[in-house]
Amino acid sequence: MNHPLVLVRKLFPFVALMAIVISGCGTTGVAPAPSATSQLSLSSTTLDFGSVVTGTTSSKSVTATANGTASVTITQLNITGSAFGVSAPSLPLTVAPGQSTTISVMANPQTAGTSSGNLAIVSNATNSPNSISLTAVGAAPPAASLSASPASLSFGSVVVNNSSTKQVAISNSGNANLTISSVTTSGAGFSGGRAGQRRRQVDHQQHPHARRQHVHRS
Repeated sequence: MNHPLVLVRKLFPFVALMAIVISGCGTTGVAPAPSATSQLSLSSTTLDFGSVVTGTTSSKSVTATANGTASVTITQLNITGSAFGVSAPSLPLTVAPGQSTTISVMANPQTAGTSSGNLAIVSNATNSPNSISLTAVGAAPPAASLSASPASLSFGSVVVNNSSTKQVAISNSGNANLTISSVTTSGAGFSGGRAGQRRRQVDHQQHPHARRQHVHRS
């Protein structure tokens, strides 16, 4: 019969080996590598086009930058508001870490008044989608507006074979220059015009009575 102490001595190498194997299955103490992530930052989250003449186009741009350790892939550019459009490189578009891309937005209002919209940039960034609010004010195109004062002329009694002259003040209350190319009258015995000048321009910033036309009754 083996003495207990002798038995422990015989088993000790096996016990030590088991301890080594078990301890080898534990953690090594090295932290796992962090996963690569990235966010998309914008140079502006609002685009105000101000006043835009109806039927014309105004453009503004925004810069999108990939911040982080991974690339950002832009897959969609979703825009709302009938007065707005967007232009960018072909999608999908991949932006490397630390790099940027430019997205152009256009405002093309067709009616006067305030227009609003939104641009949503969809990507694989952790903060997707990125939104940009859009505003523009449609303005009527410049136009001249002619008015005459007085609106009627009465010459009263005029001796036969003599003439009487009266003046009409022409004013331009519009927001564009007005060019008078001719002055015509109807009715026997009347004539009008500005002697020696076929074309006259009335600046919308000048005094409303800056140009006068003569009407004769003979």
